Amino acid sequence: MVAAPGAGNGDAPASSFVIAVIGATVPDAGSPPTGAAEGETVTPVPTTDPGPAPERTAEPDSTSTPAGTGSIAVEVLNCPAGMDPDALDPAACVPAGDDFDLTLSGEALETTLTLADAVALDGGYAWQDLPVGEYVLAQAVLPIGYTDYVAVVPAGVTGNPASGYRIALDADALDVRLRIFNLRLE
Repeated sequence: MVAAPGAGNGDAPASSFVIAVIGATVPDAGSPPTGAAEGETVTPVPTTDPGPAPERTAEPDSTSTPAGTGSIAVEVLNCPAGMDPDALDPAACVPAGDDFDLTLSGEALETTLTLADAVALDGGYAWQDLPVGEYVLAQAVLPIGYTDYVAVVPAGVTGNPASGYRIALDADALDVRLRIFNLRLE
């Protein structure tokens, strides 16, 4: 401890400072580390081995939602009069216009989505950045003159036009594509 001038003689208040150094001296940023020649770099070596990383022993929580998001893409086609689900000729069908609507619902969604919420793609529409979960896709409005529709779906998608098509987005299927064919059943 160093006493300030006049300390203890009543002339001025006394002030004191303590300076301590803990640990090794750190070299200036511009100078090479100790033991290195000018222009060389020294890689520090740990003095103790931390050992192997601890193993996880806890079981994963079965109620947790898997990470990731996916998409559901759909192409909607209008088929000529007289075509039915048993005699479907995709080459004879043309892309649908704007006079139809689809709905997508699911527990992971705050509200039911429509085509207005989808991104228009070349030849179809897609709902993107969907959380992993189960969804139901249905055609809510058919084009004028059409009475029914059928979907051609990938493995794992189930359902029908009356109840909608159930689609599960999970680690095995994050991006699902399907085709809907509008029919004029007479």
